Amino acid sequence: MIDPQTRDIINTVYIRRVERVNGRVRNVEIAKFENVKDPVKARMK
Repeated sequence: MIDPQTRDIINTVYIRRVERVNGRVRNVEIAKFENVKDPVKARMK
């Protein structure tokens, strides 16, 4: 999604951990943060 005011991208950020699942290595999602704006630009305000 694009923020209409700043024209910056708004993303969903996924935090994953590598685990062995059924004998295979997989990325397993452990957290999800929706609608994340650029933190650097947010601090500049």
